Amino acid sequence: MRKILGLLWIVVFSMLFLVSCMNKKGEVKKNEKDSTSMINDAALNKLTEQINKDPKNAILYNERAKIYIQKHIIDSALQDIKRALIRDTTRSDFYITLSDVYFSIKKGASAKLALQKAIYIDPKNIDAYTKIAELYYYEKDYNNTLDNINKALKVYKIIPKAYFISGMVYKEKGDTLKAIENIKTAIEQKPDYYDANLMLAKIYSAKKNKLAIDYYNSALNINPKSIEVLYGLGLFYQNNNQINKAIDCYMNILQISPQNKFAHYNLGYINLIYLNKYQEAIRHFTNAINCDHNYVEAYYNRGYTYEKIKNYPNAKADYKKALALRVNYDKAIQGLNRIDDNSLMNYSK
Repeated sequence: MRKILGLLWIVVFSMLFLVSCMNKKGEVKKNEKDSTSMINDAALNKLTEQINKDPKNAILYNERAKIYIQKHIIDSALQDIKRALIRDTTRSDFYITLSDVYFSIKKGASAKLALQKAIYIDPKNIDAYTKIAELYYYEKDYNNTLDNINKALKVYKIIPKAYFISGMVYKEKGDTLKAIENIKTAIEQKPDYYDANLMLAKIYSAKKNKLAIDYYNSALNINPKSIEVLYGLGLFYQNNNQINKAIDCYMNILQISPQNKFAHYNLGYINLIYLNKYQEAIRHFTNAINCDHNYVEAYYNRGYTYEKIKNYPNAKADYKKALALRVNYDKAIQGLNRIDDNSLMNYSK
């Protein structure tokens, strides 16, 4: 029965690939303009030369497909993995490459089918189990996610990504302790696991635990120019009254990305609320608005800053702009009411 099912798999996939490679006349399409001719890449050029010398070598097509995926040249990747599978339908790693192509174009069902085929060919393929678990995770099917993770871990215990995915499942299910335990295991197995370090930083940050700083810094050591990490670390410092360190984080962001509206906004907020440096606050809120002309909160807080220094015309203009962008915005309405009350008081005097 297993042999019959395997034969059916091969027939179905082969037919799908042949049909998708046919043109209207029923002939296999020729790649008139190979994408490698438009890319200056030594690895691609070398593989293309090897393929020209050995066009029946399925492994070469698979390797080139993987490079195309990395470069987000998906049409060429799909063409190459189909060529590989037309030549050899018995390799599980080819179906994993196919699943990566489908996943990159958001065809989850097709990606899952390819991974199931990979597992059928090689029941001990931990990469296939981990990838299909990830697909189930994105579908919020947590039972099947953990089931496939456990299958992978039965084959081999050291799979950092498997523990990371498990941790994410437990996080979504509200079991923070198990989430931390699994993500820590992922980091123990792979200390430079950026996503795992960042996620633990976020979890600890939400708990207002200072361990967040350690994991943010670990993630920053792995990727020193990560705006996401710098922003998260800056926000943790800001929320825990370490204002100078927060400012350093946001200024570092602006060195990397001068148009980052959130860094400008938070610097404005710090200068307004913590430091009472109103002109600096106005400057940063203005920069945030220049980055995003629909930034409601930046208009409101610039208006509030103008109100603090009794520049009521500018304050009123900003409150009105915020209200135009967000109808019935309570804070802006309250700001306008305060200005009107001040005007009445001054008039009565």
